[in-house]
Amino acid sequence: MLDQRVASLAPELLPNGKKMGVFWRVGSIEGEPGQSLAVNLTGANQGMWTDFSADKGARDRSGDMLTLAALVLFGGDRGKAFAWARSKLGLDGLDPTRIAQERAKATRRAQTANEEAKRKAEWMRRKAQSLFFPPAVSIINSPAELYLASRGIDMSLLDREPRALLFHPDCWCSEADGPLPAMVARVIDGAGQHMAAHRTWIEPNADGYLWRKARLAEPKKVLGAFEGGYIPLWKGEHAVPLHRLPAGVPIAVSEGIEDGLTVACACPELRVIAAISLANIANIPLPPNGRDGRPGNPVTIIAQNDPPGSQAAKALERVVMKLIERGAQVAVARPPQGVKDANDLANAGEEERRTA
Repeated sequence: MLDQRVASLAPELLPNGKKMGVFWRVGSIEGEPGQSLAVNLTGANQGMWTDFSADKGARDRSGDMLTLAALVLFGGDRGKAFAWARSKLGLDGLDPTRIAQERAKATRRAQTANEEAKRKAEWMRRKAQSLFFPPAVSIINSPAELYLASRGIDMSLLDREPRALLFHPDCWCSEADGPLPAMVARVIDGAGQHMAAHRTWIEPNADGYLWRKARLAEPKKVLGAFEGGYIPLWKGEHAVPLHRLPAGVPIAVSEGIEDGLTVACACPELRVIAAISLANIANIPLPPNGRDGRPGNPVTIIAQNDPPGSQAAKALERVVMKLIERGAQVAVARPPQGVKDANDLANAGEEERRTA
């Protein structure tokens, strides 16, 4: 019954979080802002949560809303959490028969909610797919290419256009309550099926020559569920799907599109994908590891220079460990000290060229 009230309980228990798609996201069980802890707001797993920043197997890594309340409010004491839940649900004075009746009602409501969540998820998937039909156009010679140029990314360095990226002149933005120009990116699953769409809303600079991210609180958003999915930015030397990549071929994984494209332009022989979020890197169905002594596919994470000991740095360490546990060969590539990420490095070079 607590799980069914997750839409109101999650913000109450974790007020520093925010709604992102079908999840309420916050930094960790401690409640700081961030994305590593995800609470399912709808669907078959409604009320279930996972803290991807916690160590695998830790007692505070996942659970239901009762477990979350115990950890957040009572230091893990489930007895106190159970008493709180009975009071919260108005079950304090009910006899066993009435409680059984309430549980039966809750089960029926959960079934209805699950069916509705499935319908909504399918609707969002279809809506995400629709962004890649007209009026969406090639990113080449579009404002989206000018936006990338403003980020120091020269698409002419690539011998073909990334098919996962398009420019949409009228992409709906709920924050603006209207359509805005956007760079849209396909998010696919391990079988290559389109599962979601990443949107970066853009606007012209004051001089009208280049474009920049739109001045919104959230200029980047994903439409649809993207866990386990990725954006196929660049195929490199092997024009095959990720799951068919020959053994030994390296894979570069970035968090964002701009960092990934920066690396693709510098090293066009590489296979480059974007995971959208740091925690999601560990969820991507990478090719199977080598068998019978054959090499697998080395994975290089295009990382940012986060301060040592920060939540982001710890999250990266956990992602690396998860990949190693799966048998992957993992390396981490960072820009020089004093530079935030790979794209900032390229963008700094572009700024120098423009002012020279």
